[in-house]
Amino acid sequence: MATPASRPNQLIALSWTSLTPGHRRQIRKRVLGTVLLFLGILVWVLIGTLPLTAYYARLVLRGHIELLSIGVVVGGAFVAAGIIRIVTSLGHRRRR
Repeated sequence: MATPASRPNQLIALSWTSLTPGHRRQIRKRVLGTVLLFLGILVWVLIGTLPLTAYYARLVLRGHIELLSIGVVVGGAFVAAGIIRIVTSLGHRRRR
């Protein structure tokens, strides 16, 4: 008889199917929240490092400086949405 350690894929499949739909929904919300959070931080890093590139000078010369503001706002929206998603996935558990 094979030990559970020799069949890790089956254990993962069994553990995922044993979750209730509510728990799966919470996991999906946390994953989505984490992705949104990191995407927002990535947008902020890109906007923050843009002045170090030659592309920034072209944007400023053409008068498209508002694109940088939009990037900051969009990054902030992603971060806020990610935090909200993560917090709401924690939720309040019902007592039986």
